[in-house]
Amino acid sequence: AVRAAALGLIAHRQRVLAVLAGPDGSLELVPTGPVDLAAPWRRRGERWLLPAEVALDDLAPEARRVATPAPALVQLGVDGDRDVYVDLEALGALEIDAPAAEGAAIARAVAATLATSVLAEVATLVGVAVPDAAFCDHRHHVSADTPTDGVAAAVDAVGSTAFAESSTFELRARATGGEAWEPAVLVVGPDAGDVPLPRRTPGVAVVSAAPIVGPSSVLA
Repeated sequence: AVRAAALGLIAHRQRVLAVLAGPDGSLELVPTGPVDLAAPWRRRGERWLLPAEVALDDLAPEARRVATPAPALVQLGVDGDRDVYVDLEALGALEIDAPAAEGAAIARAVAATLATSVLAEVATLVGVAVPDAAFCDHRHHVSADTPTDGVAAAVDAVGSTAFAESSTFELRARATGGEAWEPAVLVVGPDAGDVPLPRRTPGVAVVSAAPIVGPSSVLA
């Protein structure tokens, strides 16, 4: 569904921020800004609904036009009976506001979810103060000693993507330059100490149960 909506989002210079999946198969897409999507998407305020009766075959023609644009899409929780997925790259940085034990559990869960996701097979997953086992032997898992080292490892992993002018969502969707534009996700446990983020880096996402020094969203 995200792939099917990708070109419509890109046309308005936006990307997917979150997707809410209902038990009946319906989806609600939350973009990063105002967009206008074609049928079978239906507007619901600033969000877009994909009814449950829409078949995958109806989405396939649009979806086949793009590559996977959001490999860092991960479930963060529930809203009523709907599963809530967010694109960590669209957030940039997410601080987990919770007691240490709960924060550590959420950080491990995000690490494991990414490590076992078919979308994130090519992503680099950097862990700081998160048990290596949480990354499930992911082939691109890197362990760093400090948050500063972790940030450096993540930025280094994305290479020239860090200087891209277009969003990584667009670069991947269009398969620009024939590259995969792999992201790097830094996952930080509560005992790591402050995480310094001097600037937002394209292709790098941070999820931290330790305080983030710099702009971030908050999971409370």
